[in-house]
Amino acid sequence: IGSRTDIVFHAFKHNKNNPALFDSDLLDKQGVKRVISILRDSRTRMIGQRGHKGLRVFMKSNSDYLRDKLLLLSEKCYEEIYNDLGSKPTIGHTAISSIIASKPASVFVTGFSFFTTPYTEGYRAYTSSENQLKRFDSSIEGHDPAKELKYFAALVKGSGVKIQLDPYLEELIKGE
Repeated sequence: IGSRTDIVFHAFKHNKNNPALFDSDLLDKQGVKRVISILRDSRTRMIGQRGHKGLRVFMKSNSDYLRDKLLLLSEKCYEEIYNDLGSKPTIGHTAISSIIASKPASVFVTGFSFFTTPYTEGYRAYTSSENQLKRFDSSIEGHDPAKELKYFAALVKGSGVKIQLDPYLEELIKGE
């Protein structure tokens, strides 16, 4: 576990404030088979509406890589996740929810802290840990990580899917 990634969920929200780290060479090296994204969102018309021009540039500059690998999450699936949560889900929450909704026999979830910890060193170096942790206080993005954590804990307990968690997540959902 943790040595291979077959699927990557990516928001492709690409603008000057969010450079949407995407390294196709690294993904190839890691053997990523599919990249899943949400390009349409009826509530915002387009993910990253303010960064729509940046998104088009990003897609064009990565079109050769994405041609064979890109899958789009259905608008219906995204809407169900949005409605169940009651707020705009992060790409991580969308990934977890859509995977569990597909009813796999089992799933191992690791690396999620629902923004209770800073980013890993070197990831999104353009923002400080303090800014990253506070960005949701004012609902800049419309996301609510605390609500996502409660929703996730309910999924773990009641989805009917065998969900194995890393030790940090096990501890994190105990109080939910």
